[in-house]
Amino acid sequence: MLGYFGHIITLCAAIIALFGDTWNKKEKGFHRLTLTGRLAVGIALIGFTFSSIETYKQQKRIYQLHQVAASEVQRHWKALIYPFTMILWAIDGHSY
Repeated sequence: MLGYFGHIITLCAAIIALFGDTWNKKEKGFHRLTLTGRLAVGIALIGFTFSSIETYKQQKRIYQLHQVAASEVQRHWKALIYPFTMILWAIDGHSY
């Protein structure tokens, strides 16, 4: 559920932006944003931050799982070819 937290916050910011009075047409630049507009932008940034953090954590977990899987494949691959290496060693008299 925590993975959806950032998305829910961003949705709230979008709803505030849609239904709130967010612009003051008499002002210029950043000052055009009303308190409601600044609140919507702030909430959207918080939602973006939470979503980014959750995405980073998820990608880190996936990378760690890939590392474990690669290690296991390498370890078992060596165990799989060991008997054939021993046969070659017996035939050629060399250590592989």
